Amino acid sequence: MKQKIVNLVDLLREGEENAITAKELSKLLGFPVRTITQMINYSRCNGEVILSSEKGYFLPDNIEEVKHFINSMKSRRREIKKATRSAQEYLTREAKQWNEKTAL
Repeated sequence: MKQKIVNLVDLLREGEENAITAKELSKLLGFPVRTITQMINYSRCNGEVILSSEKGYFLPDNIEEVKHFINSMKSRRREIKKATRSAQEYLTREAKQWNEKTAL
């Protein structure tokens, strides 16, 4: 898979205007879209700077694209944290009710 990841990065071009979608990468590399997104994540976690937008994936062409990507990811992190918080509160309530039922 590591070789395919190298191939994936080689397919990416600089600049958002040259972005390529996961679907297009999927066709080019012969992997499902989900595998492509996992490969992108793996690459990012191992030092590759791969940006994304609604247009697809791309390599940075300038500092502004990197700043925009960072702000976008921070915003997503905040939204995920909010969603997680409500699920955690639900879990806490349910666990408390379960403990009350079993204590009787």
